[in-house]
Amino acid sequence: MIKKFFSLLFFIGYCQFSFGQNLQDIHSLKLQFFSLGYNYEKVLGNQFTLNSELKINCLYGQRGNFFTDEKQEYWLISPSIGVEPRYYYNFDKRENKGKNILHNAANYLSLSTTYYTGISLGKNAEAIANLEVIPMWGLRRNLGKRFFMECAIGVGAYTVNGKEWESTLGLDLGISYSLF
Repeated sequence: MIKKFFSLLFFIGYCQFSFGQNLQDIHSLKLQFFSLGYNYEKVLGNQFTLNSELKINCLYGQRGNFFTDEKQEYWLISPSIGVEPRYYYNFDKRENKGKNILHNAANYLSLSTTYYTGISLGKNAEAIANLEVIPMWGLRRNLGKRFFMECAIGVGAYTVNGKEWESTLGLDLGISYSLF
């Protein structure tokens, strides 16, 4: 199923859309609340891009009984891989109004697909491999010449065993630094 999904993404991107002239390819480092990652956004069409992401996710917390003082600290570091086709629906409108469109600063619709590897380093916790697919609405705005921020939200599904899907909320808040 995963192979079919990724094949469909690449087929749509390279066969159906002509190459865009306004959007730009972007290499960036992205800092989120609990992760640090490398992103590469490749222009596929006039208003379409494919955002690829390699992330290191971090988690820290305590668990225990509320009524007793028994508490156990845990921490976890785990990688993930993501692919996200994006449609920038108001890019041309922002450009025509003379707004800053550097780093593809516009609103977008996307299909965020992330695979959490299940590989982890940690204490008193372990990562579980899973796949999540979330349609997202987001926006990107510039914070100077090299920095930009992204905010996206959506509702989708995830699976641990590939058979049963559960609903999940997707929230993406981050600040990125453009490498080139």
